[in-house]
Amino acid sequence: MINADSDVLALSSGAEVGVKLGDDGFNRRYDHMTLHTSQHLLSALLETRLNLPTLSWSLTASPAPCYVELPRSMTVEEITSIQDEANRLVFEGRKVHIEVQELDTAQEPDVPKLASGREVGRGLPSNYTGGVKRVVVIDGVDRNPCCGTHLPSLHNLQLFLLPHTEALARSSTTSARLYFLAGPRLITHLIFSHTLLAGTAALLSCGAPQVQERVNQVIDERKRAEKRAEDLEVELAARIAGDLLRDLSEKKEDNRLFVSSIHRTDDSSTALGFLSAVAFSFTNALPSSPVKDSPYLIILSCTPSSQTSTSTSVVLIFGSDEKKVKEAGEAIKTKLGVKGGGKGPRWSGKLVGVWKESREEAAVKEVLRAVAEN
Repeated sequence: MINADSDVLALSSGAEVGVKLGDDGFNRRYDHMTLHTSQHLLSALLETRLNLPTLSWSLTASPAPCYVELPRSMTVEEITSIQDEANRLVFEGRKVHIEVQELDTAQEPDVPKLASGREVGRGLPSNYTGGVKRVVVIDGVDRNPCCGTHLPSLHNLQLFLLPHTEALARSSTTSARLYFLAGPRLITHLIFSHTLLAGTAALLSCGAPQVQERVNQVIDERKRAEKRAEDLEVELAARIAGDLLRDLSEKKEDNRLFVSSIHRTDDSSTALGFLSAVAFSFTNALPSSPVKDSPYLIILSCTPSSQTSTSTSVVLIFGSDEKKVKEAGEAIKTKLGVKGGGKGPRWSGKLVGVWKESREEAAVKEVLRAVAEN
């Protein structure tokens, strides 16, 4: 039962209270205090050594690195020097304590502002109305107004800065983020990074120091393989187009529409691109062939080798008569439920589901016969 009078007395000035966090709560609080104190140390050194004010900082969810936002990027040499200086102070074990006094707004200096109007620096925010001024002091290093909790010393802080900054571009300003880790979160990060590196090294059958070289090698090999596959696809597309032209020549009849369909299996993510390459090779070779004036309508389609209800098959229709191409496309949409469209002498679409020879391919041939007879 709640008793307001006794509760107020329990929280009066000088009363001793007990706080129960549990292991998880304590670990989370210790992580926050470690990174908060690290941020004070980092921001102080950035400002005093490099004249870089901290615009903001983020205490990210564990185990991600935290960051401070700065008005510009930093060089690797600058980051290294700040990290070395920070850890020198850590090894010295500089003490951290809190000073609290009544706030006298008349004595408080104005907060420095950037040209954009953004407040930076170490003064109290202009909208602060707390009544007291609480200052966190790192002995011989920093005095900064703050309402947060901190470690009592820099011992075992071991600050680590990620050796790069991430540039941020906004509408009117440009800033950068410098990421950092400390304490238990740093250990977690090192364990995760080592596990990731060791796993990658095992996959590549090499030692950890050779991972970057081996990854570069794999990337180069993949690029060469992709180039070779592209060249072979161009060659294959030309062969298929040549077969179509030969069929057109052999089956040429006066003013009669030549129709043909080709279905193939293709597991690549660029199946429609290959069908377009066939169509391009055909139309590119047609003007120099003996049947350059012959009317034609061709439907190309392809499906993945393993089909499910969510598989995607693609269809490409091209021909000498735009009206015939559109007629065939609309018929394919109606009969097969293909979604697509086109412009000029080309139409393309996709079918989600299973493509069967007895059903979809038969419907394609039926569409070609109907268009040819019209």
